[in-house]
Amino acid sequence: MKINRLVRDFSDNSRIYRRPETADPSGLLYRLQFTGYEEIGEKYHIQRSGYESFLLSYVCGGSGNVICNGKYYHTTENSLIFVNCMEPFESWSDPDGYVICYLHFYNPHLADFCSYIQSLAAPVIDLGGDTLAFREMIRELHRSFEEDRFDEEKTSLEIHRLLLRLKRTVESSAAVIPSAPEYINRLILYIKNNLTESLTLSRCAEYAGVTPNHLEKVFRRQIGMPVKRYIDNLRLKKSEQLLLCSDLRIAEVARSVGLEDTQALIRLYRGLLGMTPGDYRRVYSSARKRQDPAVP
Repeated sequence: MKINRLVRDFSDNSRIYRRPETADPSGLLYRLQFTGYEEIGEKYHIQRSGYESFLLSYVCGGSGNVICNGKYYHTTENSLIFVNCMEPFESWSDPDGYVICYLHFYNPHLADFCSYIQSLAAPVIDLGGDTLAFREMIRELHRSFEEDRFDEEKTSLEIHRLLLRLKRTVESSAAVIPSAPEYINRLILYIKNNLTESLTLSRCAEYAGVTPNHLEKVFRRQIGMPVKRYIDNLRLKKSEQLLLCSDLRIAEVARSVGLEDTQALIRLYRGLLGMTPGDYRRVYSSARKRQDPAVP
């Protein structure tokens, strides 16, 4: 059953380009259904499922929220969302709103590919920048509509190339360890995909199917550090990016990386970097602006 509930809250700069529904008996093309650019306000809320479509959405600025496969994700600038629209999907904005550009498209083989990407990463992927050149692809696609030169086969090829870039990016960041037991690699992916949850040693051991003592011993040998230190490093890396590339408050950054409050994030930063998150933002935001005049 199709579900499509939408509370609209878009600026006048938002735009959508739709293609007439066409069949592809060959099953070869990535058929574009519609694409758009949206500046979204605080009232925006969508619930959708039951659509034969796949969504690739890139957060150009601001932040929002997504529920997919029963899990909650917080999206910030440079997040990429990749979902199968047959499955329940819900999204809403933070109070300051956010800006996205996106593709809705279809190919009969995409269900397997989408599941594969989500198994290595998650429906929401933190790219750390537009490493896929997604925004430029969208700009050119929108120009082709405006200038009445849209080419279905060319667009299909561009989508295919985009998916290959996504595949390489996700696979390189997953970085499994060939010599490690299967449950260690499975646990690493679980930790990366569930960083916002409470990841105690006991919970990790339960997921891996071994005792906590055994997990700690094998994890140290294979990864070179205790489980907690590995999780702390991932949370530090993600929080560093949020501090420098978003306007989230320190408490919001803490929650976005699975910590209960500001004090927990401060302890993490003092323990690993010898400074507070606020100090880190002030020092490195200033350095980033000096190095890149384009940074506002």
